[in-house]
Amino acid sequence: MQLGLTLPLRPAQTTTSLVTNIAAFNGSQYVQDFSLDMRINWKGLVKGLSEELDLVSKLSGVPREQMDKYASRLVVEPGGRKSFVMAGQHLSNRQFARGRLRVCPKCIMEDKTRFGDFGPYTRVYWHVSSIRTCPEHQVALLELPAAEFPRDIHDTFGRIRDHWSLIEAATRCLEFRKPSSFERYQIKRLDGQKSKDWIDELPFEIVAKTSEMLGLVCAFGPQKAFSTTSDAELAEAGRLGFEAFRKGKQGIEAALSGVQSHSVGFRSGHYTDFCHLARWLDRRTHDERYDPICEVYRDFVFRNYPIGQGEIVLGKPCPQRHLHSFATIAKEFDIDPIRLKNLLWGFGFGNGKRTRALSTCEIGYFPATESEAKNREMLDVVDRVEAAKRLNINRPLFDRLRKNRSHPASGNIRRLERAIPARSFG
Repeated sequence: MQLGLTLPLRPAQTTTSLVTNIAAFNGSQYVQDFSLDMRINWKGLVKGLSEELDLVSKLSGVPREQMDKYASRLVVEPGGRKSFVMAGQHLSNRQFARGRLRVCPKCIMEDKTRFGDFGPYTRVYWHVSSIRTCPEHQVALLELPAAEFPRDIHDTFGRIRDHWSLIEAATRCLEFRKPSSFERYQIKRLDGQKSKDWIDELPFEIVAKTSEMLGLVCAFGPQKAFSTTSDAELAEAGRLGFEAFRKGKQGIEAALSGVQSHSVGFRSGHYTDFCHLARWLDRRTHDERYDPICEVYRDFVFRNYPIGQGEIVLGKPCPQRHLHSFATIAKEFDIDPIRLKNLLWGFGFGNGKRTRALSTCEIGYFPATESEAKNREMLDVVDRVEAAKRLNINRPLFDRLRKNRSHPASGNIRRLERAIPARSFG
């Protein structure tokens, strides 16, 4: 039987929000009391149980198909992972933060003006943690204080009424912020709109979280932790990360390359360069939904860091070494460090201006195949003393032959001279 005092479902309003408005309209201070009176299983409704939605539809007079658009439903996926399905999108408990209530002060005030004292309601977008701006009024969302017992965390209208003075005061000092393409994409996706981006094929949560984590390291460096980042910083991080992410592999690699070029240490490893992003991806290797992102990151690291064949990055072994550092090539070739430095510099693998006492910091990353081949070639070349002995001539004569390039062996000598500074022969 339909209630005598009821309210319509507003645009983008959730079912639980509707019930809290109707409860207050019927004189109940707490939605739990109203639910008990109406035989509604409030916890079941919060979980999106179909029978509870049917009951609310009958009581409110709102057609079930209208309620289903933004109704959330708790699902337990294989492996025990819990998530909410809302508007066809899967969101984790952290992503769909319903207990943490955020509102647009201007929307709330306009609701009261248009719909009366029981008109202010929460939009579904405000519950999505990665949406931080009201697209209609272009202001930052305001987070309300936590619910205090006996107020239920899902009693959205009750919580708005509890903190009305705070919301009213916020309208006088609004933080204006233009909604990013990242936020607009999420809102359109929740509204059922499709874009031409490849990321439409990825789960909503994966797109949102990856955009924020990638953008965080791009905007604020590898040491910036998600937990210590402000709301405004996260909004900017999401925008930057999304713009790179939506371009696919090329965009992600360009973003990673930009971070690497501002490395905090000379020729650091990828965990140092990407820090929180690398660790976060490490914890996602068990979740196949993140495989496309892990694959792009892993391939970038394999090609841009001195990772040896068989070394594990994000759970997968490197199929082939692409780059060497001084440390990795020194380990592979048992050569005197001073001689190795001179060899590498002679091959053109140094950076900047050579100092008198060549430092390993002046040796960058260099192609593995080329450097290994040149090292093997040079290791086959003997020094001048050994060369003179093998040719059965004295050293002064050998030096004249080398100078005049008149002996068949001078080809090897020339290669040695190009690779090693002249004083190394003395």
